[in-house]
Amino acid sequence: MEYIAGAYTDKGNIKKTNEDSLSIRIAALDQGQVLMAVVCDGVGGFAKGELASGMIVQGFNYWFEQKLKVLMEAFTWKALEQEWQRLINTLNQQVVDYGFDHQMTIGTTITATLMFQNKALVLNVGDSRLYRIQESLEQLTKDQSLVQFEVDQGRLKKEDMEKDPRRNLLLQCIGAKRIVHPALTIETVKEDSVWFLCSDGFRHTLTEKEITKALSLKKLKNAETLQKQLFKLVKKVKSRKERDNISVIAIKTMAMQGGNDD
Repeated sequence: MEYIAGAYTDKGNIKKTNEDSLSIRIAALDQGQVLMAVVCDGVGGFAKGELASGMIVQGFNYWFEQKLKVLMEAFTWKALEQEWQRLINTLNQQVVDYGFDHQMTIGTTITATLMFQNKALVLNVGDSRLYRIQESLEQLTKDQSLVQFEVDQGRLKKEDMEKDPRRNLLLQCIGAKRIVHPALTIETVKEDSVWFLCSDGFRHTLTEKEITKALSLKKLKNAETLQKQLFKLVKKVKSRKERDNISVIAIKTMAMQGGNDD
């Protein structure tokens, strides 16, 4: 599998600081490319959300650059899942310790994926999201939020989540407690699909139809056109008076050039 990827982040209309952080990393291996994408959204109401989100992204970047090669020597998806579980526990502890040392609480959400061949590991804490567009738009992560809990309990309709005044209340985030429980899943990756990760500020005012139209395969012919589509979507979000920071990463999957990844 090979990938075209792009990203866009904006502090939005209201906030003075962009508390979101994101990263894309791609490495070429004999078996095909491996891609890592991470979106973190510093938690509003805590101090220095940009510091918390930046610490997590830096931690994942370091892991990709320094640890991935060793893991790939005897790669299994179970080993990767265990590696990311340890990584998120370590980074969470670092954020908690920093807050304790500086007498403040800092926190962030995270949605991350690592794609290799025909699978992807997905990690989520909080309410940033990962979606996949194939025949239709699918949300692959589940928010760890109060409104999602209310939906699960049958006390709130899913279509009312974005309008609920409690929509920003999280049940989990990195940095809030010494123990964090990330959701980890393994998904199938098919050729000619589009995946995107986003902070909640990106999705509040966009419809599924608008997103699937803008990120359709025919419009994402190369990295340049992908980047243009992301810019247009973020511009549309800002025009609708979104008050939060806005971040998105999009990935188009393709067959390996000159071969396959069986």
